Amino acid sequence: MLLRCFTPTDVDKKWDTYRSAGPKSRSAFDDATDFILGHFTSSTFLESIQRNGLMPDSKKERAMDDHQPSDQTSVYLLTIFDRYYLERVINHHGGEPILIEVQVSKAKLIADEEKYRGQGETGLDQLYLSMCGGSCKHHGAVPKQSILSISYADGRPIS
Repeated sequence: MLLRCFTPTDVDKKWDTYRSAGPKSRSAFDDATDFILGHFTSSTFLESIQRNGLMPDSKKERAMDDHQPSDQTSVYLLTIFDRYYLERVINHHGGEPILIEVQVSKAKLIADEEKYRGQGETGLDQLYLSMCGGSCKHHGAVPKQSILSISYADGRPIS
């Protein structure tokens, strides 16, 4: 079963009162085998993304302003439309903000260490809580075949 957690058209929602949500329920999460998730980045990386898909951040760029450790083997994905990530990447890398919508297998997803800070939960429980918090990680690169759409933050499609 496919579960959509990220919707690019949420760009049209009023940013200060609306934030899309992750999995709607634990049972929907449990039933899902694949998820539609998002990734925000800069147009600076567009050519590489179109050629290679989404690659893990081996340069540790995540530490750009929050000094959190970054996973060199995973790609961070979003279950929510949170403009904070767009602003952060553009402030650091320049270019235009872009949204990437992907379809990925649950089997390749793990909890985001920043969003999941629980105690005692393991495996799928950690992943569920992380996704409810807004993000998760895809272990390894997200192949270009998994990319459903790429658009500018204002909704204009990128072909």
